[in-house]
Amino acid sequence: MGWFKSRSDDFFSITHKEGKELYYFNQLGLLPIDTYIESHGKTSRTTLDLGVQYNLSIYDAAYLELALRKGGLIATDDGQLISAAKAAGIALLAR
Repeated sequence: MGWFKSRSDDFFSITHKEGKELYYFNQLGLLPIDTYIESHGKTSRTTLDLGVQYNLSIYDAAYLELALRKGGLIATDDGQLISAAKAAGIALLAR
């Protein structure tokens, strides 16, 4: 899921009020970055929707989407991602 990582969380943050999430998300496709074709083609919209629904950064939404799709766990200290995972029914890896 590294293709969603950014040094500037604000750039890729999902802020529904601004209405620019699709623009920024589509900009990822223009970058010279290797991606998993399956993930990009079949899950981009789901990832974006999860980010908006739970007010997550795009890479946290990608972790959530991957856990939902693959039935995985999430290990994080991020409170917002923990809340989203619980709401989505994803198991958390306890310390």
